[in-house]
Amino acid sequence: MSTRLEPRSLKQSVLRDIEDRLGRVRGSDKYAPRPIDLDLLLYRDCVNDEADLKIPDPEILLRPFLYEGLLELNPDIVLPSTGRPLREMVADRPPMPLEEADSYTSLLRTSLLL
Repeated sequence: MSTRLEPRSLKQSVLRDIEDRLGRVRGSDKYAPRPIDLDLLLYRDCVNDEADLKIPDPEILLRPFLYEGLLELNPDIVLPSTGRPLREMVADRPPMPLEEADSYTSLLRTSLLL
């Protein structure tokens, strides 16, 4: 997919709007249970290290559900600023099969096709 939005606009306008429409309520505990949590993991070759917008997401290598999803989309993806293929960086970690959530996937695709 592609978009003309800059990373901050994509996160603040599109992703937050989708979360709101799917019932997410934000509180003081950012780790509280929630029905959905959309994050901007990568954005082209962008590297950003601001407190409220870190790209690439620093948790990619720590969370199998993040790196498995990225590898499913593009098995040859290279993380910006590392110059290394993601598959090599997680080769020694166990795989975590993912299941698509059709309703969320459909809403996300519709919202991002601007």
